[in-house]
Amino acid sequence: MMTTTTLKRHRPSPAITADEEERRRQHVASAYSHNRIEGIMPDPEGQPIFEAYISGEIDVAELGQRIDALVASR
Repeated sequence: MMTTTTLKRHRPSPAITADEEERRRQHVASAYSHNRIEGIMPDPEGQPIFEAYISGEIDVAELGQRIDALVASR
């Protein structure tokens, strides 16, 4: 009998390379820094969107669409 402790979660292979993931992580960090300089603090509800972009789940076009939708929902 297999228990939940013996099951391993399978994480799909990323759609991007590790170098691309790091590049995206640096771009997002830079954007956060620029926003802080302007007095704009990160919205916690946007974090999963940026994480999806960094990991390669979505591209920059979808990132923009999702952020626009988040802002419009307020």
